[in-house]
Amino acid sequence: MISLGTDILEIDRVKKSFEKYGDDFLSYVYSPEELELLQKCKAHSKKFYEFLAGRLAAKEAIYKSLQCGIDYGVAWKDMSVLKDENGGPNVRLSGLALRRAEELSIQSFLISISHCRDFAVAFVSAET
Repeated sequence: MISLGTDILEIDRVKKSFEKYGDDFLSYVYSPEELELLQKCKAHSKKFYEFLAGRLAAKEAIYKSLQCGIDYGVAWKDMSVLKDENGGPNVRLSGLALRRAEELSIQSFLISISHCRDFAVAFVSAET
């Protein structure tokens, strides 16, 4: 292991951002592959907002595990949280996130996402 990242996020905060910015919010934060996964959630359902918040918390945790400051320029869409063959979350990087992972010799990530009534939490371990 090289580094850890964790984040907790209020689901209602993400819901308010979506209600205010709609599809602009989605296209700014989530990759096309993540948006494809989102289509399986009923729009505006509890699961819909849990998905958004869980993925955003995961991206924050990945960002922290990459040990890069705010000025590094990693975009939200440079980090995708997709599903592995068993349905669990996995990480795919592109752009500056991938470059940063290569600089740190990161080969893979272990990731866990969880939800409760009000919060989504994610934990990431970057592995060399």
